[in-house]
Amino acid sequence: MRFLLYVPAFLLVVIVALAKGDQIDIRCGEKEVFTLCVPQPSCELTCDNFVKQILPCPEGCTPGCACAQSYVRHVKTGHCINPNDCYGYGEK
Repeated sequence: MRFLLYVPAFLLVVIVALAKGDQIDIRCGEKEVFTLCVPQPSCELTCDNFVKQILPCPEGCTPGCACAQSYVRHVKTGHCINPNDCYGYGEK
């Protein structure tokens, strides 16, 4: 139900900023994209769960950055990487 609070609040910020003529600068990391509906952290595809996706996911999401299509989040580093690179990534 928190979702119902987050989306209107985010949209209000966008409308106010646009009305003032300000630019909204939303920067995501490498291989990330901004989306209005980022899944809950327990539902995001990671190196640990992309093979065995956990279902069902709790409802709700928030605006923010998520890994681009075909990428998964590396839990230890937080980077979005190709799933084929999961094992051994960031171990140096």
